[in-house]
Amino acid sequence: MQIKDHYHFVIIGGDAAGNSAAGQIRRHSSESLAIFEKSDVIAYGACGLPYVIGKKIKNFDDLVVFDAET
Repeated sequence: MQIKDHYHFVIIGGDAAGNSAAGQIRRHSSESLAIFEKSDVIAYGACGLPYVIGKKIKNFDDLVVFDAET
């Protein structure tokens, strides 16, 4: 990942709301954008959490849509 000296938009938090905001910005602007997320998980299927808790899905990692590398 390349970090620039400045960005026109900075989003703190890369889950649903942060990614939604980034998508809106990308659709309406060509200005530079950065998303900062403290965890390695950028997006996951939160609606699947009850299935992880109920052991129908074996691992939380199965819900991950985008990780930091992606």
